[in-house]
Amino acid sequence: MPPANSEAETSATQRVQALIEITQSLNEIFEQENAALIAQQVSELQQYQADKARLAASYAVSIRNVAADRNTIRTVAPEVLLELREMTACFEAHAAHQRFLLEKISERREKTAQSIPARATH
Repeated sequence: MPPANSEAETSATQRVQALIEITQSLNEIFEQENAALIAQQVSELQQYQADKARLAASYAVSIRNVAADRNTIRTVAPEVLLELREMTACFEAHAAHQRFLLEKISERREKTAQSIPARATH
């Protein structure tokens, strides 16, 4: 007979694996969006928004599920937790890069908007 806590361990591993999968999917969307931003194809972002919103909602639920029982999460294999940490770090880096790209685009648009009246007077 398996130990009584093996079901809880499996459930915890499944929750962490689900979070890893959701985070990976979000990373893929961020990569596509960031590539579009770098290429200055802002109009391309719209195609990702529905999936991104759905995944973001799933991500929030998954985070709550993982955090719900920290004691059980400690039973997850270290390599799985390491994968989650690495995936999360990648996610955070993509998000930070996207914020940077969006700020640069906003700054360029602002400069362009400010220069239009100046050109009109010349």
